[in-house]
Amino acid sequence: MIGLDMEIPVHLVFIAAMLLSLSAGSEAQGECDMDEFRCLDTSAGGSAAVSCIPGRWRCDGQNDCIDGSDEMGCESVICSASHFSCGQGMQCIPKNWVCDRDSDCPNSADEQDCEEQTCSLNYFQCSSGERRCIPTRWTCDGDRDCSDGSDESEELCETPGSVSCLATEFQCSNGECIHKSWKCDGDVDCSEGSDESEELCGIPESVSCLDTEFQCSNGECIHKSWKCDGDVDCSDGSDELALICQTSTSRPTDECSMNEYRCTSGTCISATKVCDGAQDCGDASDEAECPTPSDCDDHTQFACLNGDCIPTAQVCDGVANCPNSEDELVESVCDVNECDVNNGECEHVCVDRPYGHTCNCREGYSLVNGSRCVDVDECNDFPAGICSQICQNRVGSYDCQCNKDYVLQQMDRRGHCKSKPEFGRPQLMLATRQDIRIFDASDFNIDFITEFYLQAKVVDYDVSPKSLFWGGTDGIYQLEFVPDKMPSPRLVTSNVRMDVEGLAVDWVNDLLYWTDVGLHEISVCNYEGSKKTTLFRTDLMDNPRAIAVDPESGLIFWTDWGEHPRIERAGTNGDGRRIIVSRDISWPNGLVIDHPLEQLYWVDAYTRSINMANFEGGKRRVILSGEDRVSHPFDITVFEDFIYWTDWSTNSVKRADKFTGSNQTAVITEINGPMGLAILHPLRQPDNNDAAPCSHDNAMCSHLCVAAPKVDGVASYSCLCRENVTLSADGHTCEGDTAHKGFTPNY
Repeated sequence: MIGLDMEIPVHLVFIAAMLLSLSAGSEAQGECDMDEFRCLDTSAGGSAAVSCIPGRWRCDGQNDCIDGSDEMGCESVICSASHFSCGQGMQCIPKNWVCDRDSDCPNSADEQDCEEQTCSLNYFQCSSGERRCIPTRWTCDGDRDCSDGSDESEELCETPGSVSCLATEFQCSNGECIHKSWKCDGDVDCSEGSDESEELCGIPESVSCLDTEFQCSNGECIHKSWKCDGDVDCSDGSDELALICQTSTSRPTDECSMNEYRCTSGTCISATKVCDGAQDCGDASDEAECPTPSDCDDHTQFACLNGDCIPTAQVCDGVANCPNSEDELVESVCDVNECDVNNGECEHVCVDRPYGHTCNCREGYSLVNGSRCVDVDECNDFPAGICSQICQNRVGSYDCQCNKDYVLQQMDRRGHCKSKPEFGRPQLMLATRQDIRIFDASDFNIDFITEFYLQAKVVDYDVSPKSLFWGGTDGIYQLEFVPDKMPSPRLVTSNVRMDVEGLAVDWVNDLLYWTDVGLHEISVCNYEGSKKTTLFRTDLMDNPRAIAVDPESGLIFWTDWGEHPRIERAGTNGDGRRIIVSRDISWPNGLVIDHPLEQLYWVDAYTRSINMANFEGGKRRVILSGEDRVSHPFDITVFEDFIYWTDWSTNSVKRADKFTGSNQTAVITEINGPMGLAILHPLRQPDNNDAAPCSHDNAMCSHLCVAAPKVDGVASYSCLCRENVTLSADGHTCEGDTAHKGFTPNY
């Protein structure tokens, strides 16, 4: 006999509990499947109640059973020398994930007791305990790069007037430096507005707006459709003045069509969006006054014959609460256990109640017709997303998997895919209208900054040759990363009219795709810029903005915020063009592809939202919305489980969960003019399993070879000619060019 004061090993307690559970199994309704774990829950009456969880949740460091029995008797996990243990019974993670500001352990043990970071030579460390290092040359430049402003403190810096601006810059009254071209452009870039003062610029009308834009009284340009729409878009409010709107031909803000709902802000949305559980109005007024069902809740209330609802606790309590005392009828309501007869016709679990019974299903199943249990397809039915990359449904459960270069982590009942350590840490590349900065995406310390003054608006890269591409007002440039050197930027093409609004790299076929808002065009060229053509021209474009390319499928996607805002797609050769998103979209700015999921993410600056959809525009969801969360987004990128976006209103880069929008945080703040951004990592540009169609001798095209959309197999190719030049009947030679040596035409 074991003495009462003797300590019983935990594993023996667990084995004993398991034996008790098995002995009680004959009395419990329902059983668990072979690949499931049976919890040791007991009901208030002492009888065992079956509760089944997926077997993989056993000993994962999280209590999934109510009584925690899934974590009892777990052996300690022994980690290798290159890994870190999250704790007893928990998983092992690579050591270089420790103290990277990203909690990989369920208990966040990998982010505890981390030493404060020290900055290397030529870098300045911000005060107030920030683990952020910035280049020393950013201190005392009139721009707050530390969130606490310690890089611009009086103790560190002299008077603002001592700041010296470059020859290509304009010095603001407070000492800040901005690009000369930003002076008197109708956009306030100096924090005190001296770059747009009347003394300097004269009358605001000197700023020229596009034909599709409305000019505010202060010279700003906004889209014409925003005038008199009930939302102030001009900083001086001139787009909503009564004098303008009374004579406007725009639809009055208090009138919506019969199939629309008018938000409190005046915006009209589809009536089907009201009370659907998602906030489609920027002010959430479409979900503010939704009716609640008048029927009694079957689980918490009892329905009297006259329609009154009383709490279930008042049924069979000896007191008549219904007018006809039907809540106390002994023979028909009280003291009857329907579960005793054929399990109450329940397929899984029968639960007796004071007035009848309820059928429940084990986890992974849903109740149909009150008694049947059918499998839940978690991969398709869960709108928030449960797997980062690959989800496989199973009967009563599901499995998350990752691509071969990622590690699977089970946390918060989701399968998270994190890149393997051998591929290095991800970096965040950011264009700021003055330079291009590269941050470590783990702690957001600066890793690199261009030494050149770059008026960059959009940015992309090719990780294999380590080439950086960016576009601005005067063309597209390339910069190669050479160890211990900083080569000068190379002009790829200057054939642009205004801004390069969108830029995308086809890293498989070494091509650049871009949008030109001035020419209303989408064009493509090779990396050298020697071969170029236009895919779509003015008559088919309004205001093309962002563009993204998927070399695997041979598709390009782009946004258009013109008079008819939309998202379109086509083959990388220009074939098969069609609109995939045209409803509930106003000013789509940034666009990015989540390649493992084949999903599109985009930001809408007018509706102040972040959205996602598949390549067909289907299964569309709003990830984030509302001015307090998404103020004025410009560009967006995605990697692993996070989306990142730049916000003009807050001058910051923000990050959030790509499925739910949760854990939102500003990872980089106090940036002067945040523009385009991209994640630098080899796995953001996955290898194409098939050979690049244009890689061998340019596929014998006399001008430009591009991939074609994948149809029933690998992507083929197309030969394209320069503008106003016709492709000959052989499909390879452009008129006026010499046929490729050794090429035999096949008419």
